[in-house]
Parts: sequence; C-alpha cells; structure tokens
Amino acid sequence: MGENDRHALGVAPVGEMDAGAVFGLDERHDPPIDACGPVRASAFRASGHRGVGVDYLSGSRHAELPHPTLGGMTPTRAHVGPMVRRHRERARFSQMALALEVGVSTRHLGFVELGRSRPSPELLMAIAECLDVPLRERNEWLLTAGYAPRYAQSGLDAPAMQRMRSALQTFLDGQDPYPAVALDRGWNVQLTNRAAQRLTDPLPAHVVEPARNVFRIALHPDGFASRSPNFADWSPYVLRNLDRGGRAY
Repeated sequence: MGENDRHALGVAPVGEMDAGAVFGLDERHDPPIDACGPVRASAFRASGHRGVGVDYLSGSRHAELPHPTLGGMTPTRAHVGPMVRRHRERARFSQMALALEVGVSTRHLGFVELGRSRPSPELLMAIAECLDVPLRERNEWLLTAGYAPRYAQSGLDAPAMQRMRSALQTFLDGQDPYPAVALDRGWNVQLTNRAAQRLTDPLPAHVVEPARNVFRIALHPDGFASRSPNFADWSPYVLRNLDRGGRAY
C-alpha cells in the first residue's frame, strides 16, 4: 500500500504508532476512530493525557505533554488500579459484572485497573460501595488516586466517640451471661462484658498483654488452645480469619 493510500484510509504504520498513547486515554476522551482529519496533540491537551502525542494519520509524534494544572497545583498521577483489582478479585467479581454494577464499560474499568485511566472520586466510591470496601480503605483509595479523604477517623477512646462507646458497652452487657467482645480490624479486644472478662482472667499475662488479641488468645499454647476440649472444632474458623486478615494487609 502506498503512502497516499495509507493517508486516504487513515492508516499509520504499526511501527510508528504509540499504543500506550492510544490506550492511555480516559475512555471519555478517546479520539474518534472514524475522524476525517488528523488527531493531533490538541486532543491530548483537552483530555489531560500525559504522554507522547501522535498524529494518527501520519504516525508522527509530538513532544511530551504535561498534565493540566489548577491554580499551580499538579494533580497526582497515582495508580489506584491494583488496589481496585485486588478487592474485585477477592470479592469474586468479574470485570464485566463489576462494570455493570457501577455503570461503566468493561473497557474503562480495565483501563482503571491497569493505571491507564484515572478514575473520578465518584467512580472510586461507587466501586468501593459495590465491593463493600471498609471506610478506612476507601480513604486510602482516594489518597492514592490524588484526592482528599472523605471519612473521619477517631479512636474509640476519643471524646467524640464517648456516646458510641457507651452504646457498644450497653449492647455487650446485654449479652450476659454469654461472653461478648468488641474488636478492631486487627481482632484486638476493645471492649468486653463481664462474662468475657471472666473467661480470659485465668490466662497468663504473656498471652493477654500488651493487647488482648483474639488470634493470640485462641491459638497460643498457653491460651485457649490447651484449655478447650473441642479446639479442633473451632480452630479452623479462627485460622481462616487469620489467613484472610493476613492477605488483606
């Protein structure tokens, strides 16, 4: 095929094309495939893409283009995609199923996971809601993508949490005479009722200190492991949760 034929058909030599420049665009700003005129660097400036501009008809390249700035601040080009993919796979969602749930195309979601498209904070939060991502990790997603966190974080002993702490304690006390505890995400005991306190009081200090951790108390040879006659029945449940928590971190 001659040079004039290639220009007439809008075809550029494969060796001269920059595939990353094509697939690195946000889906909403992809250059039209059937465009009659050359798609030049202005298309990249409009989309905020950082990369090597390409004239898709001639195959020529333009200089690297910077990110647009707002008030002198350059937005962070971070890669939140692997975090999204990890949670999606853990929740056993296919890309197509998740894309349908949040209302985007599978192609766009794939670009987000590969770091080739920067998701909006609204899209990130829609994905997080669908995958039931904890609020703390949603903040991490937003920060990684260059956005401000949305959810406040306070310790259970903070003055602002006094009413919540009181409500939790009332709930736990209502479970007596059965043991009940309130745990943090690391399975450290934060609050207990009297029955749970009596259950752990006989344990040696090196098992329950410096923090009362359910995994340590349950699996330590000097903990419940040597004191429970049906350890083999309930220990697999604890081990599964320990393994799941380890993968999450």
